[in-house]
Amino acid sequence: MVDNQYSNAYSLLSSPHDTSCYQIAVRLEENSRGGSRFLHQQVKVGDRLTISTPNNLFALIPSARKHLFIAGGIGITPFLSHMAELQHSDVDWQLHYCSRNPESCAFRDELVQHPQAEKVHLHHSSTGTRLELARLLADIEPGTHVYTCGPEALNEAVRSEAARLDIVADTLHFEQFAIEDKTGDAFTLVLARSGKEFVVPEEMTILQVIEK
Repeated sequence: MVDNQYSNAYSLLSSPHDTSCYQIAVRLEENSRGGSRFLHQQVKVGDRLTISTPNNLFALIPSARKHLFIAGGIGITPFLSHMAELQHSDVDWQLHYCSRNPESCAFRDELVQHPQAEKVHLHHSSTGTRLELARLLADIEPGTHVYTCGPEALNEAVRSEAARLDIVADTLHFEQFAIEDKTGDAFTLVLARSGKEFVVPEEMTILQVIEK
């Protein structure tokens, strides 16, 4: 709660099996309404904050045979908890994380050193390793659930490509931050049927790019 006016929701990064503390990540936003500035500039060790009980609106689906995570920018945060949870499970998973460059890749060290790092795929537009979304979704196995969290353009691209491939809507799950993340990757969308490629800048939607 900031000045008794509003509250902010943050993704928990820590494992759900660790009940000793809550771990969050808050990036200082230049255009912050007060939430990130408050936490960065006013809160200090020893302060007491009022919080609510966690509310999981982006939970893993227990019946899924595989979990496919697609993250953009700071949208990586909810997947850190999911990955920690799945370390205690036999269910397969895979992460594809888009960022502009290695420097803007949040939690990069933790991801490359993850115990199951072979399941982690980092995509950087600056190094030419953009996510080929059409190929990724076209190759998903039956029973896979797809979870996407990132800028609006990334979420919209996944929705559009999944609809084209007739992927069952109930297997698609999305989360988007209220404040648009500016570190999202200007990813490339490849249309499987025509083979055409479109670079989708972080500030534009997929439809705006295709209609240009």
